[in-house]
Amino acid sequence: MTDKSRAPHKAASPQAQEPHDANAVPTTGAPEAEVPVSEHAGAHAANATSQQENADSTASEKPGLIEQATGLYGDARTWLDSELDFQKGRVAYTTRAAKLAAIFTGVGLVTLLCALITLLLGIFMTVIYYFGPLIALLTVPPLWGLLGWLALRQARARVRDAADMIAETGGVTGHKSDTGEQPGGDGHG
Repeated sequence: MTDKSRAPHKAASPQAQEPHDANAVPTTGAPEAEVPVSEHAGAHAANATSQQENADSTASEKPGLIEQATGLYGDARTWLDSELDFQKGRVAYTTRAAKLAAIFTGVGLVTLLCALITLLLGIFMTVIYYFGPLIALLTVPPLWGLLGWLALRQARARVRDAADMIAETGGVTGHKSDTGEQPGGDGHG
């Protein structure tokens, strides 16, 4: 027997770590008996052959680079498809919520406008009852016009405050303007 046939067995067997004696008995827990040299060498050769066959079958079971790349591509494609489906669902949900918000805002504004018209007519009729139609015509619409003008002025001031805050923080993207000018700011207030 050559040293090449023993080399795989030495790495795999703890018995091979000990010095090799031709008349040594294998330590497998069985009662000690002498093993002839020829049987001992045959056992090493059979063990080495079976280990090599196991290594060959393990190597053939491992996928190659192309199979791994194909599997990776398939996994990435599956992940991408599921991520796209998830994002489509989020967009659909957000769009549906925005549509409902717009509908309810419109209904709320129409209802509020109806309430304001009712209030205006009620005040107008009350002033007519107590002071006459001429006084009601000269006082109620200008007072409501004044209230509307003040409300629009306050809304305009809030929009300018928000625009100034956005300009100071660099806008939506977080970058400050290169020109340093305020958006929509002509200096008139």
